[in-house]
Amino acid sequence: MSIRKPDGVNCPVDLGDCSPFGEYANAFRVFVDNDGELLLDFCVYSSRDNKAQCVARVRIPTTFLTDIQGRIGRTLDGIKSNRASTSAPSPIFLFRRPPDEDGGSGEDN
Repeated sequence: MSIRKPDGVNCPVDLGDCSPFGEYANAFRVFVDNDGELLLDFCVYSSRDNKAQCVARVRIPTTFLTDIQGRIGRTLDGIKSNRASTSAPSPIFLFRRPPDEDGGSGEDN
């Protein structure tokens, strides 16, 4: 019987032609495409135009969404505990959607 490690594997990742800086996204959507598969769209949303442009689309098995959710949760917990345990925490960069020009906070994603 094989036991799956919750933390995944540690191996080099080849970025290929991807930008090492990634693509900016401030919104995402998840929807069912086929049996057992979901599409994750990472988008740049403009509240002024009420439009979004997809910058990356990933197809995943439905079961993988639970793994993604768990990994994000553990990462956020690690960031919180790291900040609480050090007197001079390492910088954590959080990029948020800019505030709306009509005075909104832009934090409604």
